Amino acid sequence: MFFTFRRLMLTCLCLLLSMAGTNRADETLPTSDASPNAADLSTQSQAREAVLNSAAWKRAEQAFNDWLSVQTIYSKPQVEYLKAQFRDNTSKMSATELKAFLDQMELKLDILLSSDVTEARSWVGSRMSVLATHKREELQKQLPDVVSMTAAQLEQYLYKFEQKRQTSQQADQAARQFRQMQTQQIQQSVQAQQASVEQARQRAQKAVSNQATRQVQQGFQDSMQNARYNSWDPNRYRGLVAPAAAYFDGGYRW
Repeated sequence: MFFTFRRLMLTCLCLLLSMAGTNRADETLPTSDASPNAADLSTQSQAREAVLNSAAWKRAEQAFNDWLSVQTIYSKPQVEYLKAQFRDNTSKMSATELKAFLDQMELKLDILLSSDVTEARSWVGSRMSVLATHKREELQKQLPDVVSMTAAQLEQYLYKFEQKRQTSQQADQAARQFRQMQTQQIQQSVQAQQASVEQARQRAQKAVSNQATRQVQQGFQDSMQNARYNSWDPNRYRGLVAPAAAYFDGGYRW
């Protein structure tokens, strides 16, 4: 019986020692998750660097910077903001997010460098060049955020912008036609006034000329009459000559 009790005590003691060793091992040994996390971080960093150093990324980044340098509608502060936003956003992205961002950036660059958008950009630039400062700033506030927008959102914005541009062009054309019509009407009115003035001048000149002609004719007629009256006519003075001759020959006899 004593042997059995002793054996039981030894069994319990071994069990307690085994449990204590297991707990101590759990406290002292490093966790199995620490090393894989560090490896994952290293792998993600390498994946990011692979995307950022790829030819496609460098080509897209250079094309974006080139576009910013040639466009004329965004102000200098807005250009700097877009560049800073590009750097800040991409610095926080994972490799997967960078690849998605690159795909979107390539699509957006295809849109921004298309002939239709280039024409629209030139049209906006020409309009902004003649606007007052506050009007130009209001228009610039409505420009799209080409960094944060997706390609689909950019296309939607440009579609709505093209509709507004066509409406504005139609309004401009109607205004030009109205101004041309007004100009033609003014020119026609001026020409009619000038023609009326010219006709009045010609009538006045003709009246003066006719008056002068009549005066010359009247003067000629008067001179002819005077000439006829003052010319020598023996019969006109015969009644005076005979009495005078008789007087000088012997005088009158009373």
